[in-house]
Amino acid sequence: MLQLQLVLLPFLSVSLGSPASLCEEPAVGALMLPDGDPGCTAALVAPEWVLTAAHCVNADEVPAPTAFALGESADEYAKIVEISYCEAHPSYGSGGQPGLDIGLCRLRTEVGVRPISLVGACGDSASVEVGERLGIAGFGATFSGIEHEGASLNSTGAGIKRLGEVAVTELRGPLILVQGSANPCKGDSGSPAIR
Repeated sequence: MLQLQLVLLPFLSVSLGSPASLCEEPAVGALMLPDGDPGCTAALVAPEWVLTAAHCVNADEVPAPTAFALGESADEYAKIVEISYCEAHPSYGSGGQPGLDIGLCRLRTEVGVRPISLVGACGDSASVEVGERLGIAGFGATFSGIEHEGASLNSTGAGIKRLGEVAVTELRGPLILVQGSANPCKGDSGSPAIR
């Protein structure tokens, strides 16, 4: 049986990836903002918990997400679950510590989807090796047009789950640097990298 494992890479994008097919990477979803638009990407890591980037849930930076949406598209989510609360890593923002851009959100109810296992959580080697290939998934824009005033989600490609692949190029303490079919675009923050 294939066991998916997750490594959180907060600034990845899947702008050059392929749209996910039905039920592909079902534990990866979008955090929904109060206005109903998708914000960042998140991954279900326990029945009632999703992992994302701290800057996606820090009330000083962004509106608090209100729901976690599963499916392949912002137009037709398969399931939306309300969020009870979110917390950024307690050391996030204190002295610019790299690698602490991690946030958790507790869902009001279980999603009913198998969570992704965190690397190191099931007795495997917690390390990621240089040269290792990882899959990535996210709901971000396919180009930076989202930064332009009045640009709609559809005009930038945001809101569609995309998959890509990257290779680990360097390890710097808690940071994992990658290169591959990913470019930074808004909405992919919090995207998981999956073994």
